[in-house]
Amino acid sequence: MRTMVKNVGKKFSRPDDAVITIKQINEESIHRHNAFAERVALMGELRSEIARG
Repeated sequence: MRTMVKNVGKKFSRPDDAVITIKQINEESIHRHNAFAERVALMGELRSEIARG
């Protein structure tokens, strides 16, 4: 998920107040369930996180 956030912040030129939704699904082969992650943030928040490292 961190790499996805970093790539979105760098590749897309959107205003800082644009709402960004990132979703990831990891399909598990040895478990009976999949892992889901979702992040909703403003583009400005993502850029600040990337700048901080």
